[in-house]
Amino acid sequence: MAAPRRATKTQHDWLARELTYWQSQGLIEPSAATTIRDGYEVSARFSLVKLALTLGGAFAGIGLIWLVAANLDELSPLLRIAIVVAFWLTSLAAIWWFDKRGQSTLGQVAQGIAALAFGAVVMQTAQSLQVPAYEPKLLGVWALGALMLAYAVRGMAPLIVGIGTGIGWLEWYLGQHAHSVLPVVIGILAAGVICATVATLHGRWGPRSFAIPWRIAGAALSLVGLFVAAVPNTNLDQALWTTPAIVVAVLAGIVALVGYVLSGERGLKRFESTAAGLVMALGAVLVSWRVAGGEHLSVNDWAHSALAVVAFVAAAAWFASVAIMRESNLVMVISVVSLVAFVTFQSFAVFARLIQGGWLFVVLGAIFVTTGFLADRGRRELAESLQGEQS
Repeated sequence: MAAPRRATKTQHDWLARELTYWQSQGLIEPSAATTIRDGYEVSARFSLVKLALTLGGAFAGIGLIWLVAANLDELSPLLRIAIVVAFWLTSLAAIWWFDKRGQSTLGQVAQGIAALAFGAVVMQTAQSLQVPAYEPKLLGVWALGALMLAYAVRGMAPLIVGIGTGIGWLEWYLGQHAHSVLPVVIGILAAGVICATVATLHGRWGPRSFAIPWRIAGAALSLVGLFVAAVPNTNLDQALWTTPAIVVAVLAGIVALVGYVLSGERGLKRFESTAAGLVMALGAVLVSWRVAGGEHLSVNDWAHSALAVVAFVAAAAWFASVAIMRESNLVMVISVVSLVAFVTFQSFAVFARLIQGGWLFVVLGAIFVTTGFLADRGRRELAESLQGEQS
């Protein structure tokens, strides 16, 4: 007989209620209900042991990279490469070993160590070949290797490493060619588009669970990028747009359209990638918009602030909708927290120039209370509306 499958206490309680309901409706026999119930066990595996293993794996991988960064001058280049490659190959072998024996927790730790160790291999190899350490291409190679490992073993830990290093590579590359903040902002927003598109495509291809980190990264990047773009730019020069930024923006737009066509989704879910593309376009407009600044707000300044507020509130509302449709609590948290942070920033940026002293805090308090009330009410109404459409 197969071992019981693991479920959280919430999932197990839900199953028990449903089994009772199915029996009352005559859909299943009591014996079948008992068999189904016995096929699952409550998993309380978030224990100190699992936490210690996860942290231990992370520290081991980071420590290896740290040793490589320290150059290990007392060892020859060949010996340094041999050490990090041996460590990496050992972690790969451990993945296979633990998977064969059904030890999933240890296997996940080994996957994370292997993804981090590959970064050490890349850095040490570059160092031995006298490639400059501060090269974004090294981070790109690391990201590619981590993502390949993630999809080969279907591991969440190397996927997170790959997404993080991939975003770092894109920002680093654009930052090298930047004369202003615009290329960096475009990079953040373009990365958000790519992540959102990949998440959408995972509904049709690849492991569905992989959509979760891609979607979280897409929401966070899009909102962070739009937040930075909304900051009034008073020092805009004519050489703001760079060729790499233009290429990245165009490619991200194409990726968004590809996601729309190939997602296979219906309803609002189909627009997940194109909505991220629209956020990128709005961010590009805002970051390219020059404002006068100073103590007095001009019509141009008010127009910029108005567009920024409308764009950000709409973007936050959209990602809140995505959170409801995809049942992602973390995306909802990101949407709400970013909206509160944005309202706080914009309130100080706008009203601090018009109102001073205690009245400033009175106005800000009223804005926060109103925002909180409307956000909570909108979230509940949105959830009811979307659930009604899905049913």
